[in-house]
Amino acid sequence: MRVHLPNHLPVPTTIHWHGLDVPLAMDGVPGLSQAPVPPGGSFTYAFLATNPGTRWYHSHVDSTLQIELGLFGALIVDPRQPEPEPFAREYTYLLSEKALDVTPEVALSQAQVRYQEAGNGRGGAFTPDLFLMNGKAGEAMEPMATGERIRIRLINAGNLVHAMHLHGHSFRIIATDGNLVPPAAQLTKDVMLIGSGERYDLAVEGTNPGVWLFHCHINNHMENGMVTVLQYAGAQPLADDDGHA
Repeated sequence: MRVHLPNHLPVPTTIHWHGLDVPLAMDGVPGLSQAPVPPGGSFTYAFLATNPGTRWYHSHVDSTLQIELGLFGALIVDPRQPEPEPFAREYTYLLSEKALDVTPEVALSQAQVRYQEAGNGRGGAFTPDLFLMNGKAGEAMEPMATGERIRIRLINAGNLVHAMHLHGHSFRIIATDGNLVPPAAQLTKDVMLIGSGERYDLAVEGTNPGVWLFHCHINNHMENGMVTVLQYAGAQPLADDDGHA
């Protein structure tokens, strides 16, 4: 892989790769393995992606703020040989939290985080308002479609633990942190607790038609965005008295 990073930010940044055995100079840790890329500068990361599976990347300069503002992403490395279990579809979800008090002015050091007197921002921790999947909340998410075996890749890019629960189905944990789990060790669950930086791949058999919730079971996380649905072809959610789904 070659990844060219031109820095158009007003502050330095780097990229760190999770789960990839990169050379030290490609690891993206400022002051340890790489000088930060300055504003207006650039850097090219080059390495062999020899670790197939669910990987991800993020900024490693002022990580609390830069990850909060979206400098992270998924990186799926396909194996050279097809995996033994086929899937009709795959869905990848990056889980994150968003503090609305972290404004563009705060990012540019032109303002302070609001409500600091109440503890917001102390210890570098921001109080989240939204809990997101792929940067989206609630109805902004496209539903998953099934009727066949699907794979769900979960990546926790946030600071909090999330308890992801699928209604109407159990799932098998087929990979952890991008590494395949032997069949004899695959747990079957309907709630998956995922910590910061962790990844889990879930196999779901599409054999129970309907429209089913998939959400974080920490209820305020669900009610503030971390929810989508698994929707079979032809199935529709119930409508309320006004005809709204």
